[in-house]
Amino acid sequence: MPFKSEAQRRLFYAKAARGEIPQETVDEWQQETKRQGKKLPEKVGQKKRADMIKKAFWAGFVKKAASVSQILSAVAKKKPLTQTKKVMQEIKA
Repeated sequence: MPFKSEAQRRLFYAKAARGEIPQETVDEWQQETKRQGKKLPEKVGQKKRADMIKKAFWAGFVKKAASVSQILSAVAKKKPLTQTKKVMQEIKA
């Protein structure tokens, strides 16, 4: 399995140095990463807002196209799901 980020690569090498995982495992992952030949990001980011909006659509929270901006603001403020549901109920009313 290839590494997904530089941070993960550093973690594996540190764990191998401490003896928490075998060095062979780190070497296998390194070889697989080199085979794919892509540049790794420093860290793998959180899910994008678009993915969160898409989930909201599939969950049935969004009934109107105008409510998308309210979902974006709720997601941007990282409100809990219960507060997001309250926003959706206000939209329906």
